[in-house]
Amino acid sequence: MRITAIGVRDLPALATESLWRHYRATGDPAARAQLLGRHLGLVHHVARRVGVEPAGPDAQDLISAGTFGLVLAVDSFDASRGLAFSTYAARRIRGAILDDLRRRDWMPRSVRANNRKLRSATGELQARLGRAARPREIADALGVDLKTYW
Repeated sequence: MRITAIGVRDLPALATESLWRHYRATGDPAARAQLLGRHLGLVHHVARRVGVEPAGPDAQDLISAGTFGLVLAVDSFDASRGLAFSTYAARRIRGAILDDLRRRDWMPRSVRANNRKLRSATGELQARLGRAARPREIADALGVDLKTYW
């Protein structure tokens, strides 16, 4: 891999484990770039699995946030802990994507949680009653008074 703009030179094709040893020992930017390149597929995999709704952010935004997580994972990975890099990186990538989604979301998590409870209770009541649930029935199912429901 050659990135001449920052002076990274070509490295011979090393096995991943050898590349890790080389990177840890020297901090070589070329080794880092190769490690990042070898694990970019993991970013795409995790971004697809996050499963945001179709109206959600562009896939490229998720991949960008995930790539940031991959960089953090490569820079902070400690092999002595006995964890595979892909396992560690997948968590960091997913965390970076979720952090980015939360940062861009205007609705607090508590409001989203209450909204999920409301939709769930409404759906269950409608299925059980065979009709649209009345506000009083929904409030009772949620365990709140009618004033709180409104």
